[in-house]
Amino acid sequence: MSAVEPGSASAGLVERVKSILLKPSATWDVINAEPATIGGLYRGYVIPLALIPAVAGLIGSLVFGFGAFGITFKPSILSAVLGSAVGFGATLLGVYLLALIIDGLAPTFGGEKNRIQ
Repeated sequence: MSAVEPGSASAGLVERVKSILLKPSATWDVINAEPATIGGLYRGYVIPLALIPAVAGLIGSLVFGFGAFGITFKPSILSAVLGSAVGFGATLLGVYLLALIIDGLAPTFGGEKNRIQ
C-alpha cells in the first residue's frame, strides 16, 4: 500500500478513507510515518470533505427548497450560497475546536499532546 500525500487527487483521498476503514492498523502505521502540517491536513482532507455537505446542501436547497408540514420554501440563490458558506465555515471551525479538545484531553487517556498527530 502506498502512502497518500495530503493535497493529492481526490481518488487518493477516497483510497485513503477506504484503507482506514478496511485496514486501520496498517494504514495508521503509514500515516504516522508521514510528515504533516496543520495546513496540509486542512488542504488535503478537511476542506475537500467539508465541501461535500456544503455543495450538496446548496444544490438541494436550490432544487428542492426546504419543507415541512406541506409548506415549501425555496431560498434565493444568494441566501442559499450564503447558507452553504456559513455551513462550510462552521464545519471548518468545528473541526478545529474538536482538535483542540482532543489535544487537551490526550494526556488524560495516556496520549501525548501533539496538534499534528
